[in-house]
Amino acid sequence: MDNVTFPFLHEPGYHFQPGKVDILREGEDLTIFSMGSVTWEALAAGEELGRRGIRAEIVNVPSIRPDDPAGICRSALKTGRVLTVEEHSVHGWLGSLVSEVLAERGAGVRVGRLGIPEGEFSKAGPRSAIRAYYGIDTDGILRRVLEVLGRAA
Repeated sequence: MDNVTFPFLHEPGYHFQPGKVDILREGEDLTIFSMGSVTWEALAAGEELGRRGIRAEIVNVPSIRPDDPAGICRSALKTGRVLTVEEHSVHGWLGSLVSEVLAERGAGVRVGRLGIPEGEFSKAGPRSAIRAYYGIDTDGILRRVLEVLGRAA
């Protein structure tokens, strides 16, 4: 079993606001929306992308309801490309929320989703192995971003 300790996302004094997206890293080339502990994988991927000259905006979505349609749209329209990353089904949660918000507002932004595909139940095993299997680890996020941007890994 993985023995995982997650670093803090915020400095002391941070105040959680339900429904407000939280931009953890500014970017211009693509927005990665994430939720929960997989956000650290997104941040690590964002750092590696930065070393490759790709400026990914990393946005933590702390709650599905209430949501922050204005914040989602602002970031997605800023970068023009979106990837959602979640540690469960891609249907009915973060990927669906972001897709619905952008579609309802006619944003015209393409959305890629990483998570557990339709019709599958999560595999059992250590967290790191499961994340690698579904591509929701740092390397998988990196590969998917490069695909979205049309660049070779």
